[in-house]
Amino acid sequence: MLIIPPAAKAYVKIEPVDFRMGMDRLVALTNQKMQMDARSGAAFVFCNTKKTAIKVLYFDRQGYWLCQKRFSDGKMKHWPKETDDGKTLGLNLQELVVLLSDGDLKKMSFKRIFHSGTDMTC
Repeated sequence: MLIIPPAAKAYVKIEPVDFRMGMDRLVALTNQKMQMDARSGAAFVFCNTKKTAIKVLYFDRQGYWLCQKRFSDGKMKHWPKETDDGKTLGLNLQELVVLLSDGDLKKMSFKRIFHSGTDMTC
C-alpha cells in the first residue's frame, strides 16, 4: 500500500512529459532536468501532453512507486499553468490531494500546518 507521510512535499512538473516513460526515465528526469533528488521522500507529479492522465513517482526508502491516474471525464481542467521558475510547483500533501482530484488550487485555502522541527513519531 502506498502511504505518503503528511509532512511530505510534492513537486509538480508543469510541462507535460511523454507517458511512454517508465520509472527509470522519470527518476532520471527528476534528478537531471528538475535537479531534485528522486529519493528525497517527496512525491513527483507529471501529466501527459493531452492532460488526460497524471503519474506520481515516490520513493519510500525501500523502492520506487509509480502510480498513474487517467481521468474518466477527459481532460484535467485545473492543471497548474505558472510557477516562479516556470517548470516546477511545490505543494504540500493537502494541495496534492486537491490536484489529484482535478480541483482548482487557486480557489482553495488551507490552514497553515505548524511543524516544531521535532520528530513526532512514536
